[in-house]
Amino acid sequence: MKEYDLKVQDFLGIFDQEQTILDILNGKRNLNSQETFKVRSLIL
Repeated sequence: MKEYDLKVQDFLGIFDQEQTILDILNGKRNLNSQETFKVRSLIL
């Protein structure tokens, strides 16, 4: 995230809850293929 200057708030358009984002960042939850595509679109 630092490499691309992204913040948790940048992901709120993809994920409904901030807790979901934090779970992903902490390794408690994996991205599905659709979420992966959306996240990649943020950095490209």
